[in-house]
Amino acid sequence: MPYSITINAVEYRDYADLGTIRPVSSLKDRSDNLQDLILTIGVVAGTPEVAIPQAKREVIVTDDGGTKIFAGVVERVREELVENHPVQDQQIFQYILKCSDYGGWFDRRLIAQEYPKQATDVTVKSMIDNFVNTEGDNDFTYNNVAAGMLVAEKDYHYVAASRIMDELADETGYVWWIDEDRDVHFQLSTTTQAPMATINFEENTDVQDLIMEEIGDQITNRVYLLNARPIAVGAD
Repeated sequence: MPYSITINAVEYRDYADLGTIRPVSSLKDRSDNLQDLILTIGVVAGTPEVAIPQAKREVIVTDDGGTKIFAGVVERVREELVENHPVQDQQIFQYILKCSDYGGWFDRRLIAQEYPKQATDVTVKSMIDNFVNTEGDNDFTYNNVAAGMLVAEKDYHYVAASRIMDELADETGYVWWIDEDRDVHFQLSTTTQAPMATINFEENTDVQDLIMEEIGDQITNRVYLLNARPIAVGAD
């Protein structure tokens, strides 16, 4: 059960329908979202009992242990009048929020820059320092950007930072994402571990309402290699 729900550093736990808090995280799609977070707020004589939530504000949800289970940005806010008491000059509104990860903030400035042939981590860090973190607040860190392999020189003309990260990841076999602390991860997919190595449904209380789905559209039974060549040869 969430312990804290803050939007722009304002606490909203007492106004939230806790049953609507269902964060969805996908490393494959590199996206987190929190859909249909519902807040119920009363207004008396035109004054709300708490600040009305607004779009483009940071939202953080933590559990009772202080661990962030979602962090990102409010993308949309829909207001609905639930009750109206004109005699008492009182109203009750519901606010339905759609929230996404920090990707929108990461792409807030397009990249127009040439980069020489160099290691991918050098390019990533330079891009974050000189383009992403130029607004003066809500900056990103890159403590988990691993040393990368060399890539050819690049010439970007007003390209979103996330598209550049996708391109570099595709060329090197790396994966990347932004965590709940706005830290950028860029590392080999083979060294990326699941957040939970094993799950015991009888003992683990962090896993609830599990839904499993089996699909067959991504199964491959034959692989063709074109222009394959060895990249390392071991000595006898």
